[in-house]
Parts: sequence; C-alpha cells; structure tokens
Amino acid sequence: MRTRLILTGTAVFLTALVALVIGRHVTGAYMDEIFHVPQAMRYCEGNFSYYDTKLTTPPGLWVNGCVLFPPLTLLLSFSYLVSLVLMLPTSIATLIAGEFNPCSITLLRSTNLIFYAASIPLIAALLARPAGQSSTRNTLEAIVISLFPVSYFFSFLYYTDAGSTFFSLLALLLSSNDRHVASAATSLIAMSFRQTNVIWMLYSAATTIIRTLANKENPVTRGSLNTELTIRNLGSLVFLSIIHVGHLITVLWPYLLSLTFFGGFIVWNGGIVLGDKSNHVAQPHVVQMLYFVGFSTFFLIPTSKIQDRVKTFLTLLQNSLFSPVTALAIPLSMCAIAAIISRFTIEHPFLLADNRHYTFYIWKYMFRSSPYIRYALTPAYMFCLWFCWKHVASATSGMHAAILFACIALVLIPSPLLEFRYFIIPFMLLRLYARPSWKGLVAEFLLYVGVNAFTIWMFVMRPFEWTQEPGVLQRFMY
Repeated sequence: MRTRLILTGTAVFLTALVALVIGRHVTGAYMDEIFHVPQAMRYCEGNFSYYDTKLTTPPGLWVNGCVLFPPLTLLLSFSYLVSLVLMLPTSIATLIAGEFNPCSITLLRSTNLIFYAASIPLIAALLARPAGQSSTRNTLEAIVISLFPVSYFFSFLYYTDAGSTFFSLLALLLSSNDRHVASAATSLIAMSFRQTNVIWMLYSAATTIIRTLANKENPVTRGSLNTELTIRNLGSLVFLSIIHVGHLITVLWPYLLSLTFFGGFIVWNGGIVLGDKSNHVAQPHVVQMLYFVGFSTFFLIPTSKIQDRVKTFLTLLQNSLFSPVTALAIPLSMCAIAAIISRFTIEHPFLLADNRHYTFYIWKYMFRSSPYIRYALTPAYMFCLWFCWKHVASATSGMHAAILFACIALVLIPSPLLEFRYFIIPFMLLRLYARPSWKGLVAEFLLYVGVNAFTIWMFVMRPFEWTQEPGVLQRFMY
C-alpha cells in the first residue's frame, strides 16, 4: 500500500508541476475554454440559470467544479505553505498564492488534476479485476495508462474529457462488481459531462446480461457465451434473455431507469445536442472506425507482441490461397473498406478551418495530398481492424469483443468531425485488455512520455500568431 501511494503521489506531483508551467504560459482561456470558463464562473457566482448557447454539453463540468472548489482551495493553501518551507522560487509561491480566488482559471483547470489523480487507483482496480486484487504492478501500469497522450494533454485544460473519462470508467468498474445502482447513477454523472457516455452505460448493461446469463444453470455457460461469436451463440444469448427476462429486469432496472431519464432529456431538448446544434449534426461517418483502429494500433504496439501479430496475419493471408472461404473473404473485406472510404468519408468544415489542431495538418498534407492516398491505406486498415479485434477477442471472448466494438461504433460513427478526444474512452477500454511484459510497459511509458513531451512543448513553447489577430498567441494542440 505504501509503495503504491508513493508511486501515485509522485505521478500526481510531477503532473501538477507540468500544470504550473502551462498555467504560467497560458494564463487566459484557450480554445474551448473561452466557453467553459465564463460558464463555470457564472456557476461559481451562484448564477445557475445562465447557459451559453455555443456550448453543447450538460453542466457536469461546471457543477463538479463548484463541488471541488473547497478542497482545491485547501490544497492550494497547503501547496503555498510547502513552497515557502521548501524555499521554492518566489514566482512559484506567488503563482500558487494568487490562485485562491475560487473562480480563477487555474483553480478551474485544477479540478481536472483531481480527476487525473483519482483515475490512477481507478485504472489499477480495473486492471486488477480478473485477479480480484490490486498490486504494485497494477499501479505502475495504471500510471502509464494515465499518461496516454490525448487524455493527459487535456488534463491541463478546462475541458470535459477528464471528468467524462473518470466517471465512465468508474461506472464500468462498479458494474463489473455488480453494484448496478451505483453504476447507473455514476453513468448519469458521466452523461452530464458528455451525452454520448450513455453508450458506455449500455455497454455496462450488455456485459451484465452476459455475466448474469452465464451464472444461470444452462449449457450456454459451459462455453457458447465465452467462445468466438457465431450465429448460434448470438441466438443462444437472445433465447436465454427471453427465458430469463424477469430475472434480468430485476438486475438491470437501474440502467433502464437511467436510460428513461436520458430519453426524457432527448425529448425535452429535441435531440441529444444542447446549444449549438447546427455544427454538431449527426452523420454516418463510418470511416471514423478506420481512423480509430489505426490510431489504436499505433498506441497498442508497445503492449502487444506486434511481430507475432504481423506473422499471424501474413500466415492468414498465405493460408487463404488454400481456403476458398478465406480467399473470398479477404478481397471482399478490402472492397468493403474501399467502399466505406468512398461513400462515408466526411470533411467537416471545422477540420480545415483551424490550423491549431494536428488533425488539420494530417488531413491537409496526408489525406488531401493525393486522391488515392485514402485508398492506398486500405490494406493497413484491414490489418488494424483484425489486430484490434484479436486484441480484445483473445483476452475475453468474441461475444464481448463484438459488444465492445458495437458500442465504440455507436459513439464514433455519428460524429462527422475527426477529433482525437473522442477516441479516449474507446482506446482506454482496448488498453485494459493488454497484459504487457515489463519490457512492453517500459516501451509504452517511453512512447507516451515522448509524445507528451513533444505536444506539451509545442503547446507551451511554440506559439504563433494569425495575421487577422495580431498580438494574440495561438497554440498547437490535438
């Protein structure tokens, strides 16, 4: 326990130092903070009726900020005293002391640091789930996962991602421990940060159904629900659900109640999006799944035996020459991916309207560089799809993998904008199924630290100006 606390405390302390550096250089609200910070300040002042129509999310971020202000103020007071005792530079002590104002941007951003700190034991608990007991190894691995570049970067800005991720993962943990009332209530909190988190509540409910049915006395518990997904197994799942519908309702009622509340919100609001609906219209952006599996494969490389996966995939291709079914399936899969690219690629107006995002440069200099580059990536997409599927299915079951990827698709496909922030929770769930060696964990740590060092350095040290806004610093970010 002591070792785990020291490891977690060290990670949080170093992250707080990074936050101080960012706070010194980025003193004003930046990017989406220009909407979130004024809104939170209204809440801080007790004005809960105000709502900026440019915002699209419920008030979870701002309400949680109000709840966390008192402990944060105490923490800043303690930090100030420590800085004086340790004789840290006066500038640091002054910076800390100057942020006792509960409505300051630094204090608002610091609420995400609390979520970051709390996420480490949470992830460790999720990693310990199969064994039922935490360990120093799980804590170390959780710290590495907490450094996942996209989520780590937004821990330093007043965005919804840190809280959204924390409460979504907490709901999944509670559900896996059969604490369904608490899980459903936590899911509602997660939805107050981002509406699409309702999908992760459905994921919890779906996995609960499988666990519940597997515990019933039935032949399906002896294998078919825990093997690769087939029509027979899917049929068995539906059949057993019908047979045990009464028992399932007694287990799932908290999720059904939360889903009813969410449905009422949609009816009241006239849709899932609050505020600025015109720029957030759902479209069938199926290519998002291809972007996601490519993104995930890259970050999963250190924790997976990629050489073995590549060899297995190449062997599969070779064996297809002797198997009529596989020989037909592979070219059909390639054609399907190419058709998805042709039919469902969306170039959102925001994508090329803002050169502060890395996606601007990826799209402009990669996907727009040639009309054929998108299709040239088809074989890579096919490998990444297979890789991510095997990554989950080999660790759990085909049924569970199918449910997870269906939920990921429901989250990503309706969004017309390529936005790496939307990949955070889906990637975290994939990563939880990895069981890397120590060597792999070190490689993952080095990859994450390297990417974080680059993106934070670019954000802090390489600002630039737009000609139409002279004197206003712009910064690179995800």
